[in-house]
Amino acid sequence: MFFHGIPAQFVPGDLYLSPRRTILNKGREQLQDRRGLIRRFGFEPVHLFESSPDFPVRECVRNCLRYGDVIFLFRSLPLPLWQISHHEIGVQTLDLQQAEVVLLSPQVNENMDWLKQISCPVLYLQYGKRGENPTPYSISDA
Repeated sequence: MFFHGIPAQFVPGDLYLSPRRTILNKGREQLQDRRGLIRRFGFEPVHLFESSPDFPVRECVRNCLRYGDVIFLFRSLPLPLWQISHHEIGVQTLDLQQAEVVLLSPQVNENMDWLKQISCPVLYLQYGKRGENPTPYSISDA
């Protein structure tokens, strides 16, 4: 599975991600990263974590939550794919309507307009007793 974390307020209304659309929203450090990715790949890819035996679903979810309170899960991705790092895959653009599942942090407002367009299951994350280790209920590490 592939995972993309994004803040709820930055999910585009048309559910289509392209880094070229968000250039003006990037800070100095993000723009430097963007330039490095363009030098390396010729464009700035959309980043996704890929689950594997040494990087299970829970680890993907934990890492995605560093980037946002909404996580889109995909069974497959459009080709071509680029290996960004050991656990990260990149694609040029990403159609969020192709997601298999959407995970929401408890603080996400369920009345957000883009949520009405989602046709896959939408699940809320459940937190441990002390508020750490968020895990999606109904999702296994299989």
